[in-house]
Amino acid sequence: MSEDLEDFEVFLENEFNAQRFGNDLIKATNTDDSTAELDIDTPIKKINYDIGEIDTRIEKLINDNPLQILDQISRTKASRTTVRDGLKPSLDYLDMSYKRLQEVLEPYEKAQKLQNVLSKVHQTSILLRDALIYIHLVNSIKVINESNQQLNSQMALELASLHSQLESGINQSANLKSLRLIKKFDIDVVGPSSKELLNYLSTELNRVCSDTNNLNANRENVVVLLKALHSFSLQEFANTVHRIVLSHVQASVQALIKTINFVKNFPPAMEIAVKRGYTISFVQSLLRDIKSDNTNFLNEYTSQMKPKPLTPREFYWKQVATSFKKDLDISYKRGGPVGKALQRSREFIEQTIRKTMVNSTDNADYEADMQTMLNSVSVLSTEMH
Repeated sequence: MSEDLEDFEVFLENEFNAQRFGNDLIKATNTDDSTAELDIDTPIKKINYDIGEIDTRIEKLINDNPLQILDQISRTKASRTTVRDGLKPSLDYLDMSYKRLQEVLEPYEKAQKLQNVLSKVHQTSILLRDALIYIHLVNSIKVINESNQQLNSQMALELASLHSQLESGINQSANLKSLRLIKKFDIDVVGPSSKELLNYLSTELNRVCSDTNNLNANRENVVVLLKALHSFSLQEFANTVHRIVLSHVQASVQALIKTINFVKNFPPAMEIAVKRGYTISFVQSLLRDIKSDNTNFLNEYTSQMKPKPLTPREFYWKQVATSFKKDLDISYKRGGPVGKALQRSREFIEQTIRKTMVNSTDNADYEADMQTMLNSVSVLSTEMH
């Protein structure tokens, strides 16, 4: 049978394309480059010949195998009847179920589309609501900044609260900053106001925390300033307090280092360090007294200290002692008249530390800080090389 179809295999291919076959046939029968006329008759004759050939073969196949063909036709008919009668109820039921499913699916799909629309409308509504709140807060900031009244601690506290609410709004609605109006407000109003507020708070706190007298005279004002800075930014709050402590450290270290070559000036220099240490102790007490949720400002400050959480007082005396010890060790180990004078004055220096450190705080817990300072001069107990 397969040999009978060898001439027609191309027609049995799955990828058979009549248009492509026709083009190939025309090309195959038009190979004479000397003429510009297209021969269509020859390919048509070829196709008609093939049709006639196939009809002849079909007729011969029927004549040679009439019984087998009739039997196959009968079997095919019977099979189709059996399949149709057996599957028809199931197919009808399936068709009915599908139609009923469509009755459910169509409303569901519509509901899904409506739900998506509703969700987007809801998101837009929330975004617009957040934008209105943001704009209201920005306008409140503008009113304060554009008033003729000079910025004070209470105004700073109000501004800090407004900036904190703005930051909270941005954090809760990430898409808020994508709005062009919000971007403009951020550049024109929020950014400049934020910088001005931070500069004011930092400058004022540095000024009033410069000594204990200032702190005593401005205690309530300092509390308000600290609350404002804390509300504005916990990180900026910790950084500002840290810079205040460092400014006192630097002044104390400078005073103590100058006494290495003039030991007789050590007592007044130590008095300076103790006085500044007392100021830091006062600041620490204020931080401890200001409550914040379930903790206080002091704990929140120490939590920001890296790598080790230290209170302002601990950090102050540790830094003063470490810096002073570094220069003292170098001068002592160098020897000479300075080294000898320092060694002879060891007891004098230690007694001065013990005497003055009592005044470094109002509490009786000064001994740890005193030991820190005594450790800074421990090199004087060793022999010079």
